Amino acid sequence: MSDIWTHYPGIIAASKSPVVVLEIGCGRAEDTGRMVEWIIGTGKPYVFYVFEPEAKNIPVIVSKVGSRVNVVASAVGDRNGRVPFIGSGSWPLSGSVKQPKEHLKSYPWIPWEAPVDVDMVRLDDFAVVHALPHVDFIWCDVQGAEDLVIEGGQETLKKTRYFYTEYYNTEEYEGQLPLDEIHRCLPGRWDREAVWADNVLLKNRDFF
Repeated sequence: MSDIWTHYPGIIAASKSPVVVLEIGCGRAEDTGRMVEWIIGTGKPYVFYVFEPEAKNIPVIVSKVGSRVNVVASAVGDRNGRVPFIGSGSWPLSGSVKQPKEHLKSYPWIPWEAPVDVDMVRLDDFAVVHALPHVDFIWCDVQGAEDLVIEGGQETLKKTRYFYTEYYNTEEYEGQLPLDEIHRCLPGRWDREAVWADNVLLKNRDFF
């Protein structure tokens, strides 16, 4: 059965040097190590940033992959500064800068926490500060805040080859966009390289 791992090796193999990957919403680095190992296997130099706003996940990420990636303890969105983040307690994989909505019904057992302020950065500003020449692959898992990532990353996305994101066509979080709207928000022309039940891989036709 096809999944992102059917496509990812080819994306990395065709990447220019250095390979640039951004994982936005790293969780507990469940997939990070695998992504990094594919890059290391090519022998190409690389730049790999992971972004994660859930404080309790940062030590886990660092212990797993901290020596191989750059860990940024921040959300990614439409502004720079501090924003409220709603954590998901002992299941620290569903927290969001957006209020859960249908998610409350889908996963009633998740122990939601009171909002706490976390850092947020605009992708465009981050790319300028860190002089990213291009981006080969973005892994975006931001629990309903896809629109905020895209709004703050319009220039960066123009020079991004592939954008892989979670999506729902139900409003799991307040204001969450369905797949068609996510696609329309991306700058330029993007093809749906592959679509799965709740994830999509989009290819930038204008940056090849």
